[in-house]
Amino acid sequence: MVTQSMLLIHSKKNRRNVLDAKFLKVLYIVLIALMWGLSAFFDKLALTKLGNAGAIILLTPTIPSLLIFVALLILSAKLQLSKTGIIFVGASWLLTSAGAALYYLLLTSMGVGVATTVVMVLYPIIALVLGALFLGEVLTIIQIVGVLISLIGAYLVLR
Repeated sequence: MVTQSMLLIHSKKNRRNVLDAKFLKVLYIVLIALMWGLSAFFDKLALTKLGNAGAIILLTPTIPSLLIFVALLILSAKLQLSKTGIIFVGASWLLTSAGAALYYLLLTSMGVGVATTVVMVLYPIIALVLGALFLGEVLTIIQIVGVLISLIGAYLVLR
């Protein structure tokens, strides 16, 4: 027999689980922002010491990714992996690396605060729009307002 107190205890546990999940999401967002912010700071420091050649040095970690991509593509049948999925991974790695190269070059001619702010504001907007157009993700009015505010913010930072 289910009592009122049993339902109340179950309800409190569910609320705690929801709060724990929300806390973890916020914690992840803060940690990612901190890590990416520190990364951008160290990128700029490296480039001030290494010049344009530093961009090439900063990109050397992408070489193993390229080798892994080729190996996965070759072994995809044996590993029972989708070739299309592997190609999407490769496209992601390639675009990330190309974007990083351009970002490093941008840092050589622009302050880290401006470059990082504008890039970090604009790329999620692109992902949000593409997700809505091609993946069936729903854009809410709040997200659309957020995009507009972000665009205004990017414009103001660039001035």
